Parts: sequence; structure tokens; C-alpha cells
Amino acid sequence: MPHVELAGQQIFYFERGREGAPLLFIHGAGGAHSNWLALIKQLQPRRCIPLDLPGHGLSSGDGCDTIEEYASLAKDFVAAFLPDTKTIAVGHSMGGLVATCFASQNPDSVAGLILISSSFSPPSPPPSNVPTKEEICRMLYSGEELIQECIEKRLFMLDRPEVLLKDLQASARFDYTRYPVSKNIPAFVITGEKDIRATLQSILIAADFLGAKLKIIPSCGHMPMIEKPGPTGEAIRQFLDQSRL
Repeated sequence: MPHVELAGQQIFYFERGREGAPLLFIHGAGGAHSNWLALIKQLQPRRCIPLDLPGHGLSSGDGCDTIEEYASLAKDFVAAFLPDTKTIAVGHSMGGLVATCFASQNPDSVAGLILISSSFSPPSPPPSNVPTKEEICRMLYSGEELIQECIEKRLFMLDRPEVLLKDLQASARFDYTRYPVSKNIPAFVITGEKDIRATLQSILIAADFLGAKLKIIPSCGHMPMIEKPGPTGEAIRQFLDQSRL
């Protein structure tokens, strides 16, 4: 399985498709590359590259304490794996904060920015506990069938609750206002109609801050790429076509 060594850590990634500028997928808190599989299938034959952040999925490490550290990792990954190539950064939830920070600090490396279910809000007191499994599942999905399926199966983000907690704390402390993104970078924001984790108000703040178009996926919670991969993929394809990316 492909890994690249960055700052002494083995970072897992894989690649699908060969067409167009590469889409770099950055998962959310406690997530992994597997969160993107259904969406990547919808986007083929576009070139798609999901990675596992440190301490997540198949990557080594213990997670990072700040969004800025994760963004630095994304920068190092692009420099090592995609030198002299502009990427389209795609981030889910916390990954959207990472993608925004990365795009702000490295405008010459980013051709476009896509945020999925990413809350922009002022820094807040970080949580001190990890939510229960049922609380997590109800935050992630809108349909009761998916919620129950989530509760019944192994929830990989709880394999390392200390990493999930660090992610949630990093997200709470992040100050998005410090990281304006160049207006030359087209941006797109997607959210689920029934997302209770990322409120519509916080999503509208993100869209306004980025000068981005907004797409609301009907009957969908916090995981559009899993719950509604078809409509989510179609929305992304339309954005890429309209932006000529």
C-alpha cells in the first residue's frame, strides 16, 4: 500500500483516475480515506487522491494538536507527491478547515477549494470528552436506518479516542478569520439539509468568507459523500466544469 514519509511519519494515500487537476481529499475529525470511497467512484475518471492524516486510518503518528499542523502536513504531501502541480483541495468537516488553511497559506499550489459540511465559527472552548458512539452516529447521519447501522457496526474513529478528541479540540480552537483565501481560487461549499453537526448558519459564514457558491443536499446529514454520494458527486462535477478546473 502506498505511503510517503513526512516528518518521520508514514502517511497513507492512494490514487484513482487520471483526468484533470488532482483532487486532494482531506477527511474530518477521526476520519480516514475510506470516508471518500463512494464519492471518488462517482467522480471517475477524475484524478482523486485521498490521504490519511497522522494518527488516522493507515497513517502512523498520534494526530496533530492544531489545524495549522495538519495544513502543514498537506503542504508537505503536495510538495513531495505533486510537485509543480496545482491541486483542488477537498475537505470534509475538520478537513475543510485544514483545506482552507492550506489554500490560504499556499495559493500557488491550489487551483480550487471544495468544503463539505465544514463549520466556520469563532474559536470556542474545546471539548474535554469524546461523544458516545450513539451521539456520534446521530451527529453524522440523518436517516434512522443509517444511524442504527452506524451504532451497530465498528466505529473506527473510536479505535483511537485520544486522536478524535485532539481533532475536536483543534477544530474548536481554529480561527478561520486568520486565513483568507485568494479570490483567484474558486470555492464551493456543500452541506446536508439535515446536518446537525454543522449548522446552516456556520455553513453560510463559510460560503460568505470564501465568496463561494453553496449547494444544499436534500435529506442528508453531516456525511453527504457517504449518505448521498450521487448528488454530491454531481454537484462537484458541475462546479469543476463551471470553474474550468
